[in-house]
Amino acid sequence: MKKYEYKTTKGFLRGIKITTEEHIRTDNWEVTWLDSEFIELLLHLDEVWKTPRRLMKHMSIKKSSSEIKAFLKYLLEEGFIEKRKIAHKHIEYRRVFQNPTHYGGDV
Repeated sequence: MKKYEYKTTKGFLRGIKITTEEHIRTDNWEVTWLDSEFIELLLHLDEVWKTPRRLMKHMSIKKSSSEIKAFLKYLLEEGFIEKRKIAHKHIEYRRVFQNPTHYGGDV
């Protein structure tokens, strides 16, 4: 359903505001949406073990370390990444899913 609002000044049409209403049927999807600001962090996660500090070093969008750690914890719970503890205070992360052996690109 569309709604139109016409803006006029002294009888002249100056603008039209169109409002639409859309519905999406989910059929009981189990969908979780990720924050788009963390896409760059996801791109930095690969097969190489990296600390959160090293991941944050190359990000253009500045996030606090607590936000990064909370997002890494979420990815860990979902099974997208794995972690290892290399020292008493240092934890490294890497992506779980690796390219299949028939992948055509240079790995």
